[in-house]
Amino acid sequence: MIKRTITMVGLACVLCFFVAAQEPTPPAKPIDALAWLVGGVWTTDASKLAPNMVRIETRYAWSDNNAFIRFTTAPL
Repeated sequence: MIKRTITMVGLACVLCFFVAAQEPTPPAKPIDALAWLVGGVWTTDASKLAPNMVRIETRYAWSDNNAFIRFTTAPL
């Protein structure tokens, strides 16, 4: 019984050491939820919105400090 208790305490100490030794992960920013938009070209059919407009193209890119997402939209 004592041997089992010592083993359990030893395992708990080892586990605590490994958990404490891991590097903390930086907190997630709310803007990270929109990261899937960045890097692609998004197009839509705009033929029913206005005459002579066929489609709209939007591109998303991170700002220089990754604090916000910039976008450019152009009718084609």
